Amino acid sequence: MCSQRLAFIKRKWNSLFRRVKRPIHYLNGMKWLSEMRKEIPTNTICLICTNLLGDTIYGLAYVDEVKRKYPDHKIWVICAKKNAYFLKNYKSVDRMVYFSDLSESNRKGLVEFIWSSKASETGLKENIINTTTCFYRQCYNAENPDSLYQLRTHILDIGEDSRITYPVFDDVEITAITDFEQDKHRIAVLNPYSNSLAGARLELFEKIVEVLKKRGCRLFTNAIGDQEPLAETERLNCSIEELFAICRHIPLVVSIRSGVLDAVVSSNVNMFVIYDQVDSKWLKIFTVESWKCKGRIREVQTSEGIETCYGRFEEFLKEIEEA
Repeated sequence: MCSQRLAFIKRKWNSLFRRVKRPIHYLNGMKWLSEMRKEIPTNTICLICTNLLGDTIYGLAYVDEVKRKYPDHKIWVICAKKNAYFLKNYKSVDRMVYFSDLSESNRKGLVEFIWSSKASETGLKENIINTTTCFYRQCYNAENPDSLYQLRTHILDIGEDSRITYPVFDDVEITAITDFEQDKHRIAVLNPYSNSLAGARLELFEKIVEVLKKRGCRLFTNAIGDQEPLAETERLNCSIEELFAICRHIPLVVSIRSGVLDAVVSSNVNMFVIYDQVDSKWLKIFTVESWKCKGRIREVQTSEGIETCYGRFEEFLKEIEEA
C-alpha cells in the first residue's frame, strides 16, 4: 500500500514539474527558433525529427507531398546521424543536418524547441517544423490523435488525400538466417524489445512462442547487444535493411510497438502488435494500421489482460492461415 502511494505521489510530482517547465521550454524554444530563422536560407523547409528511428520515419511520411506543394523550396532534415543510412533514399530531401554537427547550445535549443508544447503549431508558416506530433498538446488531446493524420492535416497542412512516403532501403543479401529460402514460409520474427517504450511482458510472448512452435514455425528473436532471445527461439541480429528484406518473404512478425515496425511495415508482412504502455492513447497515436499497407495487422494492449491478448493472437493466426 505504501509503495502504491509513493508511486502515486511521484506521478503527481512529475506531472506538476512538467507543467512548471512548460513555459520555460516554450520561451527557450522560441529563442532557438528565432536564431534558426537567421541561419536557414529563404525558401527552405526544415523538418526536425527526434533521434528515434520511428519518429524519423513518421516525420518524413509526407516529405514528397511537401515537395509537390512547395516545388521551389529546398527541404532540410535535422536528425540523428545513426538514421542517415536510409534517409539518403528520400529523393525529396535536399540536405541532412545531424544533431552531432550542431553546436552544444544549438542542440540544447533544439531539444527545448521539440519539448515546447506550442512551438511551430502554425505548421509551414514557420518553415521550421517539429514533426513529432505527440509533443503538441493540441494533437495529443485531439479526438483523433493519430500521428499521420495530425501531421498531414495540422502540422504540414497538405490535405487529407496526401500520399505516404515509405522508407526505401538498399537491397541486401539475407545472410543472418541459414537455410532462409528453404524455411521462409514457416519463419516468424518476434521483437519483445523497444528503445523508446517499455518492453512487453514476456509472459505473453512465451505463450505465443508455445503455440507457434506447435505449428512447426521456426522462430527468431530480434535481439541486439545484450538483449536475450526468447526461450526456444534463435537470435536474429541484423541491420534494418536485412530485416526489411527478411520481412518481405515471411508470414509473421510479433512485436512490442517499436520504431522497427515503422521501418518494415511497407514490406507487407503480417503484424501482431503489442502495446504495453500505461498511456492507453499510445495505440491511437501510433497505430500501425495508419500506414495503410497490404499486410494484415492486429493491435492489442496488455492492459486488456494477457489471456485476452493471447485469444486475439489465436484469432489473428487463424485469419492468416485461412487467407
